[in-house]
Amino acid sequence: MTLYDLCKQLNIKESQIDEYFDSGVFYAKSEYDEKDLARLKTVNDLREIGMSSEKIAELLGRVDSADYAGQIRILREHRFALLDDVHNKELLITRTDYFIDEIIRKQKCSEKTK
Repeated sequence: MTLYDLCKQLNIKESQIDEYFDSGVFYAKSEYDEKDLARLKTVNDLREIGMSSEKIAELLGRVDSADYAGQIRILREHRFALLDDVHNKELLITRTDYFIDEIIRKQKCSEKTK
């Protein structure tokens, strides 16, 4: 199958695949097979969950060597990083709520003095 066929089957743009070529996580060939399709799907899925090209390449190396423990470790590290991001966002939300509450409190005090 051609690169166009891969794009069509996975519903992704060629520009996305070009990024994968540039980052070294997928390689250009004249013909692709089902194994390539599965690999490209994996790369695309990992990119969609926010994994960096470096981590994708590391994970694919573990896939190629059937290092299941290594694959799990990499995915768990990524999951922990995502959780850290969530917790940091929660802190920002809490701080924003504090500012809102402070303004509401000032507004109520101002209305009482009128």
